[in-house]
Amino acid sequence: MPPGARSSRRSASRSSSRFATFRRFPGVIAVALLICGAALVYKGLSARGPRARWIAFDPWVRSRPQVVALAVLICVNVLYIAVVERVGFVLTAIAYLSALFAVFRVRVRWIVPLAVVVTLAIHYAFYKLLRVPLPWGWLEPLAW
Repeated sequence: MPPGARSSRRSASRSSSRFATFRRFPGVIAVALLICGAALVYKGLSARGPRARWIAFDPWVRSRPQVVALAVLICVNVLYIAVVERVGFVLTAIAYLSALFAVFRVRVRWIVPLAVVVTLAIHYAFYKLLRVPLPWGWLEPLAW
């Protein structure tokens, strides 16, 4: 056996044990969030009176523009999930942001330019800097 083989195995096992803590990190965070959520539920249930209603709607629920905005928000998220692979991130994100900007009453002349700039900034951050593969979809021939 070569002289360095044993030490490389030892260093590999030390390295893997050192990163074992990092592999447990998402689970630890999930348990912590679960405990915090349970504490919030307990606090909420103990603070309400014996005859309190389970659900109390705020006044905005009766306001048509806010209900439409909520519906559009849900719809564009579902639509994004459904079409992003086929259409591509850039085009889907521009449509997504344009719809949200329109609902949230951004000035009409700013909707499309702002959606394009924000989409390209997000694409650059994820695709180039973080190296997250984003779907190109219909823009595959123009991929940079």
